[in-house]
Amino acid sequence: MGTRRAVTEAMGLAPDLYTDEEAFEIERRRVFERAWVCVGTAAEVAEPGRLLVREIAGRSILITRDVDGGLHGMINACRHRGTELAEADCAVAGTIRCPYHRWTYALDGRLRSTPLFDQVPRTDEPGDLDLVPVRVTTWGRCSSPASTRTLRRSRPGSATSTNGWLATGSTPGRPATSRPSTSTPTGSS
Repeated sequence: MGTRRAVTEAMGLAPDLYTDEEAFEIERRRVFERAWVCVGTAAEVAEPGRLLVREIAGRSILITRDVDGGLHGMINACRHRGTELAEADCAVAGTIRCPYHRWTYALDGRLRSTPLFDQVPRTDEPGDLDLVPVRVTTWGRCSSPASTRTLRRSRPGSATSTNGWLATGSTPGRPATSRPSTSTPTGSS
């Protein structure tokens, strides 16, 4: 006996749930902030300097590949004033630059310069002003159609792969914006 009911016995969700803001907020917190979400293909960021902009669970994120082939994800907001760094997918010349005060970040999200300031603002820890990391990795292969079953059983793969689906997210119970632990399978921070 299977787990699916016959079509004549099946029940769907109440129609209101598809447009209810409270239901969406619950789904955003319980699903999209806690699970891996497919955001594109690795080929879209195969070249260093390619920048993807995606919205996941109401947050804009950037996905980049650095010159060493490393894949990086980060919140799409300058650490100085929170200005959005990119509005759409684009190519950048090795750095990500804030349009407001020109703060400049490396493709891995590290703060590189603050040109309109005499010095970088003081913080308690090195890296405090780097872009907030988001987990991102490749998953599966794109050379053949990926089935839902394959994606469910696969684990995130190599962060340097240029073949496969891009996935961003976290492990259950940890928001996507938290730093990855060394015990969980991730591509990069």
